[in-house]
Amino acid sequence: MMTLIGTQMVCDGRTARQIFEDVMANPARAKFGFGERLAIVNVDFQQAYTRTDLFKTAYETDPRQIEYANAISRLARSRGMPVIWSRVGYKEDGGDAGVWGTRTDTPDSLQNIKYGSELRGDNYDGRLSGDYDGR
Repeated sequence: MMTLIGTQMVCDGRTARQIFEDVMANPARAKFGFGERLAIVNVDFQQAYTRTDLFKTAYETDPRQIEYANAISRLARSRGMPVIWSRVGYKEDGGDAGVWGTRTDTPDSLQNIKYGSELRGDNYDGRLSGDYDGR
């Protein structure tokens, strides 16, 4: 069993559908449309955000989140859909972290997720299926 160092997301009991409907019902919401082709976009599946046993910056929305991301990504690829993996990482001085990089200044702060650092902006979680490298 992993030791929890990061945090877990709070659940308010709403389903994804209910959250979507609440967003759509908001009259102040900026309107957006849909493209012509579906894609899966996996955001920030790097250890700094997924390894709750290693990093304070990590959080868990579901204990099986990596398994789900792998399954959805494999299924999408098998159907010819693009799967995009994004990650965040900052240059050595952290100057490109913008406003987010000014909120705190600790070893675990966002601006310290640098390429080549322990938090490593280039280090995807090793439990991923591996299709993030373009395969």
